[in-house]
Amino acid sequence: MFAPNPLPASDLPFPKVPDLIFANWLEELNRSGLSPGIRTAYGMAVRGYLEYCTHNALSVTTASARAFMEDVLRRGLAQQPQQWKDGLNWFFATGQQRCGSRSSQGVPTLGRPTRDRNPGNGD
Repeated sequence: MFAPNPLPASDLPFPKVPDLIFANWLEELNRSGLSPGIRTAYGMAVRGYLEYCTHNALSVTTASARAFMEDVLRRGLAQQPQQWKDGLNWFFATGQQRCGSRSSQGVPTLGRPTRDRNPGNGD
């Protein structure tokens, strides 16, 4: 028999709901006007981070991004770790500008029916 999880879900280190869904990040990066070298470094950081999330079954959140960078620094994976940090900051900032954060997309609160989100539109 398995022992029950001693921590409530809210105390777990990483949320299960992503902060951001930014599927076209590479296209945005290529249109950003950043120099080719910066785009390459940012791309390596974001790809590495998304792979880290996939392999560790983590959602895309600022908490998991911080954990990724801690791992990168501990293992010495980046020649220029500040550029990787800047790349992840670019990913989250641009993603929120382009796609909106989860909280700004009209997600209904508990107890509030979805159809009441936009009163008067016939839903």
